[in-house]
Amino acid sequence: MIFGDLFRKKILKENEELFSFSVFFNEKFGNYLADKYGCSLYSFEEFNVEKKEKVSSGDELEKIHLGIWQIFYEKNIIVPLSLKRKDFSNIERPDGLMQTTYKGHPLYYYRNDLYPRDVKGEGVNGEWFVVRIKSDF
Repeated sequence: MIFGDLFRKKILKENEELFSFSVFFNEKFGNYLADKYGCSLYSFEEFNVEKKEKVSSGDELEKIHLGIWQIFYEKNIIVPLSLKRKDFSNIERPDGLMQTTYKGHPLYYYRNDLYPRDVKGEGVNGEWFVVRIKSDF
């Protein structure tokens, strides 16, 4: 159906320009955060910027430098109604790179997620998890 495909492309294009994030549902762990293209976002469980907690080992930085976990940064944060803007911020990392956080947790992509909605990084080493979104309803 050509009209439907054109309509979907137009909606996706408008959403890309409108919002920085998406929320998807997974039967295993519920609602989770993704970027505007549907790529899942992860956090390292033991690090929270707001609480000024430090990572317990150098593994996080080593894995980031290896490219396993890639830094997520969105300069202009615009959230849909299902999210709260105050939960997001941008920080400058010790290495000088900018990174987006959600509730104080730095956000990352997982290198082995090849398609939108992939969640292959969930639970890696018992430390990396898809960012869960709790409903306020």
